[in-house]
Amino acid sequence: MLEPNEILASVAGAIADGRPVDWTATDSADLSPEVRVLLAQLQVLERVHAVHTRGSGASSGLTTPENETKPESSLPAWRHLDLLEVLGTGAFGVVYRAWDPHLAREVALKVLTRDASFGALVIQEASLLARVRHPNVVSIYGADRFNGEVGLWMELVRGRTLKDVIRERGTFGAREAALVGLDLTRALAAVHGAGLVHRDVKAQNVMREEGGRIVLMDFGAGVDVESEGRTFRQKLIGTPVYVAPEQFDEPHSTPRSDIYSLGVLLYHIVTGSYPITAADLPSAEAAHEKGERRRLRDVRPDLPAGFIRIVERAMHPDPQERYATAGELEIDLADFVVRDERRIQEAATARDRQSERHTLLAAALAAVVLVTASIAGWMYWSRRDRSPEYPATAAGLRSIAVLPFANLTGDPAQDYFVDGMTDLLNDHLASISSLRVTSRTSAMSFKDAKQPATRIGSALNVEGLIEGSVARSGDQLRVTVQLIHAGTDVRLWGHTYEREVKDAFRLQSEIARTIAGELRAVFDPERQAAHHEQQVDASAQDLFLRGRFLMHTYNRESLEQARAFLEQAVEVNPRFSMAWASLARCYTMLENTGVLSSAEAARLAAHAANEALRADPTAFEAHATLADVLFKFDWNWQEADAHYRQAIDANSSASFARGQYAQFLSAAGRLADAEKHARLAELVDPLSAAMRIHVAVVLFYQRRYPEALEKSSEALDLEPGLATGHLMRARALLALDRPAEALAAVEKSYELTKDPAALFTRATIFAAAGRPEEAEAFLASTRELVGGSPRSLDRAYVEAALGRRADALQNLARAVDQRSSRVLWLRVDPRVDSLRTTSEFKVLLQRIGGLEGPR
Repeated sequence: MLEPNEILASVAGAIADGRPVDWTATDSADLSPEVRVLLAQLQVLERVHAVHTRGSGASSGLTTPENETKPESSLPAWRHLDLLEVLGTGAFGVVYRAWDPHLAREVALKVLTRDASFGALVIQEASLLARVRHPNVVSIYGADRFNGEVGLWMELVRGRTLKDVIRERGTFGAREAALVGLDLTRALAAVHGAGLVHRDVKAQNVMREEGGRIVLMDFGAGVDVESEGRTFRQKLIGTPVYVAPEQFDEPHSTPRSDIYSLGVLLYHIVTGSYPITAADLPSAEAAHEKGERRRLRDVRPDLPAGFIRIVERAMHPDPQERYATAGELEIDLADFVVRDERRIQEAATARDRQSERHTLLAAALAAVVLVTASIAGWMYWSRRDRSPEYPATAAGLRSIAVLPFANLTGDPAQDYFVDGMTDLLNDHLASISSLRVTSRTSAMSFKDAKQPATRIGSALNVEGLIEGSVARSGDQLRVTVQLIHAGTDVRLWGHTYEREVKDAFRLQSEIARTIAGELRAVFDPERQAAHHEQQVDASAQDLFLRGRFLMHTYNRESLEQARAFLEQAVEVNPRFSMAWASLARCYTMLENTGVLSSAEAARLAAHAANEALRADPTAFEAHATLADVLFKFDWNWQEADAHYRQAIDANSSASFARGQYAQFLSAAGRLADAEKHARLAELVDPLSAAMRIHVAVVLFYQRRYPEALEKSSEALDLEPGLATGHLMRARALLALDRPAEALAAVEKSYELTKDPAALFTRATIFAAAGRPEEAEAFLASTRELVGGSPRSLDRAYVEAALGRRADALQNLARAVDQRSSRVLWLRVDPRVDSLRTTSEFKVLLQRIGGLEGPR
């Protein structure tokens, strides 16, 4: 081991020669305060020297990109990045604060000084790291080679490293260290889930952001688990005191070696020292061979035994005795935090009781106050104890969201496959009647979103989140899934599965069963058997996933392509229930976009839905679509009701089925039941504007106009371009006698869609607002405005508002004759209230039909 004077001479010589200095090695050396002051001064000198030498070599003809908002700088550019200042230097190179004109933001650029082969590795791994999206992992934007150097640019995190925090304020307590450890286990789980290891976890590479976020940094030493050891033989990389003992014999990095480094980090932030003393790798290896390891209990005897056991296990010399995954370590840390919090609470309660006894002796009145406060506090903490803040298991969670899986294939064209894996898992879990699963629409709003689990869980109103990633290479598939407690961001369970692509459907069923087991939830046996028995051809599986992906875009051209894919899928596999069910729904969507006539869509959709149910009687999407056909086209109320109920029984979290059922129940006049289902649809799809409109419509039919207006406005807050939201808002405003605002809303609706229904609504507003001449003029020109279509029902609404009851009833009769599905809501529509007492109107309701039995 080098003497202090030799260390100073070595550092000074490296600075003079322009060589990189490994400052992390000096951190772990046993040096006096005087020598550390000299080293700190040398570090400042090294940074100044780095700036000078970089600036003197800038005459290479590089130009600075024009950007009015970028900060000024006298440093040269590196690739497309404008260098602003040196943030630090280390064994691997120099870190700059830089301006990225492509992102229009400041970034951190790490320019590496390793050999060419290592640079190629960094560029290769950066492409994988760029897809790791986690709040506790720094975002990597890119890597490239420039002027013989390799650079890695990433998110600029403003804060201090844990090393700096320890230097400035001293060591942490066990609880604070455990909370830091929880964040870092989640970060490592994300990195390992992407098939990578970090290889240099240490206090210098962890930032505490100004807002308190813990961020794992510095992936310059990161490596692909799969490629290491197969394609090259690497030198041992890492800071000596953090390197796992087994790596000296075989420098193959694994998640367990990262866990060892994390254990050392926790040891360091509670002691300020390390389990071994070593200035370089040989001395670290020798220390491990001799067993020169300081136990945490000997250095900090005041720490809780539970925390010490966790750290010692994480740092165990034998990797097989260590935690196997970051998730395992996270569970123990979370359990410690819970127990520690309870210990603190019990101590506080004991102090309160002691104080209470003294106060009783002092004054009776004060005692009453204290006793009341103690009872309230006891009740509060008792509730907390029954529902711990950091659950150790997933059992008991009853609401979850399946977040969009990350696409780790490296090919955006595979998004259809990755999204399909998400949808399949979502559908499987949604078939559990005791579990509320957030609908796809709301969950997908968090695709590629980098937000904490607590924020996502709050937005979706769920207790648990399922995150995952999909990597596909040729015929091989790797799916990583983890279950997160949304309230605390604690990882409760996780696993990585490797299968052939042709087994993707079975894999998602297997994952769903495993998660159900963790949740202590039970699948419906009939539905599980139907899914398990289906044999899906690989090509049919792929066609189905492509078709489903296109269906979610909701535009005419994509729907036509989706139809083609799904029709091919059922041709390849005629017993493919899910493909038939999606095809049935696709036909009804094509009718909505005008591609298919109502009669053709009804015929095709009914056939496809029945084929789906023949293969799987529990296929919820087929039941829901068939119910729509029976209701809107056949006016078969009883059978439609039965299929809506079966759809919801099979998948209680299918928001579109519940929303449609709510509209059906409204038409039947069962408005209380309709509201219940509309609000349940909103509950499982909280970020869907369409579900808010379903609620608004039911409220409108109930004549609760202020609430209908409020709900329509909520929908527009979520989706400002939703034409039906503006139209519904116009109707509510008119009912509230606010015609000017109603006109503005209906004009916005027409501007978005050019739907003639909006023009008729405008005429209705004219009629109700005392402008009958304008309404009459519009009716006179109706044929020309709407391309010759008589629009009988829309004319009836305007005529009813004008008080022309006979004309209105005549046009309602025409609409019934034409079997317009829109007449099905005449039973509850406020716009025809003036006609309800007539015998003609009652006859029309009889022709429309309705549900039998008690309301």
